[in-house]
Amino acid sequence: MRIARKYLGENDYYTVVVYHDLAWSYQMAGHYLEALDCYRKGLAIALRNFGEYSRITAKIYYEMGVVYSSLENYSEAARCYLKSLKIRKKILGESHAFTASTCMALSEAFSHLGDCENATAFVEEALRMYMKAFPQKSEELIEAFQRASFVYRECGFYDNALEKMEKSLELARKIYGEESAAVAYACGEILSPVPCFCEEGIWRGELDNGGFLRKAGCDLRRNGGLP
Repeated sequence: MRIARKYLGENDYYTVVVYHDLAWSYQMAGHYLEALDCYRKGLAIALRNFGEYSRITAKIYYEMGVVYSSLENYSEAARCYLKSLKIRKKILGESHAFTASTCMALSEAFSHLGDCENATAFVEEALRMYMKAFPQKSEELIEAFQRASFVYRECGFYDNALEKMEKSLELARKIYGEESAAVAYACGEILSPVPCFCEEGIWRGELDNGGFLRKAGCDLRRNGGLP
């Protein structure tokens, strides 16, 4: 860091990058407060020299949101994600992968805050973005529908959660085939929205809707289909 400041100066783009990379290293090591300190320093330089609407500014805001989420400070996480989303919508557009992932992260932060109105609004917006940003048969869409399911589950909207996880399962089957870890995972997660369990090969559940899928999840887990 000292070398970057000495030879590049405080206002150089690569000084911001060095702050970002140092923050990332702290973040990966679980040193979240140190990471935030570096992100803030990099952000100050980025805002001063490149303005609010720059890729590096959006990236730093996003990563700060991730750190705040790790600290379970979801109000600050939502604030940072919202800033990043605003920038990315303008400079990258709504069909860009980074915009979609930011919108999804924002919905997750709101779900943790119990703000289900914003959580569900942003999760549906995020899914529309993912559908534009990625091919119809892609790992990214599988994950997006899973994350959407978790948002709805967090808010207590179990029918919506089940619908999204079944969509993830449908895509996983098309891409990977029936006997795959991705299918097993999605089937297993379908167990969660409703009270049910699988024991000794016997399926029990309160809802019949999709019951064969939930039983498939039990079977695959019991037979070692899950990683």
